[in-house]
Amino acid sequence: MLMAVVETGSFRKAAGVVFKSQAAVSKAIKGLESELNIPLFSRDTYRPLLTKKGRAFYQKSKEVVEQFDDLLDFGRELSLGYEPEVDIAINAICATPQLLSLIKTLDDKYPRTQLNLSIENLGVPMDRLKQGKVDFAITRILEPDPELESIDLFDVKLLTVARHDLEPVRQKERSQQLMKKYSQIIVRDDAGWGEKLSISLLPGGRSWEVNDLFSKKEVIVAGLGWGQLPEHLISEELRAKTLVPINIEGFPHQNIRRMSLIKKRAVRLGPVAQQLWDSASCMGALGHSDHP
Repeated sequence: MLMAVVETGSFRKAAGVVFKSQAAVSKAIKGLESELNIPLFSRDTYRPLLTKKGRAFYQKSKEVVEQFDDLLDFGRELSLGYEPEVDIAINAICATPQLLSLIKTLDDKYPRTQLNLSIENLGVPMDRLKQGKVDFAITRILEPDPELESIDLFDVKLLTVARHDLEPVRQKERSQQLMKKYSQIIVRDDAGWGEKLSISLLPGGRSWEVNDLFSKKEVIVAGLGWGQLPEHLISEELRAKTLVPINIEGFPHQNIRRMSLIKKRAVRLGPVAQQLWDSASCMGALGHSDHP
């Protein structure tokens, strides 16, 4: 009623807005003033004008009403089956702009559903999905699993790189024997199931484990070793030639990893999760390539 009086400029018009009599509105405002022990409206003018304290209270009341309206909308969405949360575990190598754009679009469309994203190493996203800790994993599939359902999204190119002034970069011939003298930087795989994903490891060579992909990048940029990194993550360093691709005899210069959106086949999706699944289907159809 307070908001109606302020926004219409009169008790009579406010009464029409809230479907009450003018006397009822007037009585309610007086009751609110009595409860707060402050005058909300000045009695010195013909039209209702807020006092200084009344203006402050009115501004705060608008925030409260907006929050309450939002709460009611949220309750209605829950009643329609909208999920309060959707949990997604993402392989760190595939946090590409196109994937993040897809998730942002979903977040904009369903602002009341909390999207919980966890950027994980190697086999951890699949690990968390199998344990039922997340609704989706976005990662690489090593082998078919009848309990899982997936949509191919896009390919990620991994390049073998080193800092431009690392000694092996200057060599014309880079044998495996030469490269074994320099630390290969790898990300530790903390997954608890199946095959470990720390592949493309030079056998018998020195290695240095780090906790995450971004630490791996920083260590390689610092010139402390070499390793494979996603092309999209090092695009600026490649343009500046801070990092350069290197060829090693008998070792893959680059790897192509196909990333997929994966869920448990038996799990029924809510409206928000289904929207992500449908959007991923469109992305996969547009971005599909012939790489293995």
